[in-house]
Amino acid sequence: MIQHILFPVDFSEPCAELGPVVKSWAQQCHARITMLHAFEGPGIYSIESLPMESEIKLLRGAGHRRVSMFLAELFAGINVERIQVEADAASAIVNYAANNSVDLIMMPTLGYTRFRQLLLGSVTASVLHDSEVPVWTSAHKEERVGMAAPRRILCAVDCGKETASVLKMAVSVAQTFSASLNIVH
Repeated sequence: MIQHILFPVDFSEPCAELGPVVKSWAQQCHARITMLHAFEGPGIYSIESLPMESEIKLLRGAGHRRVSMFLAELFAGINVERIQVEADAASAIVNYAANNSVDLIMMPTLGYTRFRQLLLGSVTASVLHDSEVPVWTSAHKEERVGMAAPRRILCAVDCGKETASVLKMAVSVAQTFSASLNIVH
């Protein structure tokens, strides 16, 4: 059921730690991976500090190289499409998933406190709220626990119109990994 996994990357440590999990899921499900890095281009500048087009090209080129190299050794021999887009991260993730037959978005949580999320916003929270595609997020803990295959899955449903498709996906993932499935309403 999972044929295309979207792995948004921000080059953070939690993101790098999630790489082996994404690889394992892709191999287990025989899915392809798209690694997506979204960045916001030049913002507001004063006339004196306005970057020149050549500087912007250099920044974009450096970003493309970084996406190409991120976890390159881990994903060697695996078909991973690597994309960089100039856009708001949450919008880019949701739009890419909606327009490119993505079956699952796998992304880390960065562990910010609720207060900090209220002040800064959260890409993961926005994606969870706006995406029509199921989103898998890493454990929200101080210590990261590397786990390639889930042992327990918690699926929260609201009995809305998407509940049936969410449950089908949860059952499929649980069966694929021989994991227990708990459903919460």
